[in-house]
Amino acid sequence: MRRLALGSTGIAVSRLSLGTGTDGWDFASDQTRALGTGGLARLMQAAFDRGIDFFDLADQYGSHPAMREALKTIPRDKVVITTKTTAKTGPEMEKALDRFLKELGTDHIDILLFHCVTDHDWGRRLRPAMDVLDRAKQKGKVRAVGASEHSMAGLKALAAEPWADVALVRANFGGVNMAGKPEEVTPVMRGMMDAGKGVYGMKVLGGGELKRDVRKAVEWHFSVPEHAFTVGFVSERELDEVIRIVGEKWGKPVGAA
Repeated sequence: MRRLALGSTGIAVSRLSLGTGTDGWDFASDQTRALGTGGLARLMQAAFDRGIDFFDLADQYGSHPAMREALKTIPRDKVVITTKTTAKTGPEMEKALDRFLKELGTDHIDILLFHCVTDHDWGRRLRPAMDVLDRAKQKGKVRAVGASEHSMAGLKALAAEPWADVALVRANFGGVNMAGKPEEVTPVMRGMMDAGKGVYGMKVLGGGELKRDVRKAVEWHFSVPEHAFTVGFVSERELDEVIRIVGEKWGKPVGAA
């Protein structure tokens, strides 16, 4: 699977990312509930064997232990790991970062995002936590920072925030669980790409509501201004279905390295 430059981050990723947070919150998700640590780790290995090197995690998904297990057989320097935090203060972020590194069994996190920003002024309110991440970047503990959005106000603030290297944006053809209609969200994504941010999409299947047409949902993302998109799977069958669609649709992706 071809790898793409993720904006100006200096990080390259596979176009398809393995997600671990379908219906994820309160330290669990469909993936962790259905597969457990060992099963999800094996699915991560299967994805890596098929060319996927971009893994989307979060503290709230409870998926760190599975990634740690997978890294026993997957070379750490061959994968890009995103995780997300709900930490809001400097001390909370320091504790979260130290814990994440231990839970993942690694000395660095490639991309660390604030999870679910919604307010127009989150960049002001979270500044002490952002400063902690700036210091972590200087020490090599984190390579890139940013946020995932959960409102139009949060999305627009993310687009305007120069601190953010990476944006995770809800995007699907049906407009399900998005900040706005696709025609309202995708221009904001384009602006972020033009500004050099790494942009990748989530909610590709609308949290499951668009599973009736997986092909349409995946193919739509080849028209979206983004570098990659993440999909959560609970089986190798589901994984292979999407990989097959990606392979058939490939063409020249936006931002191809």
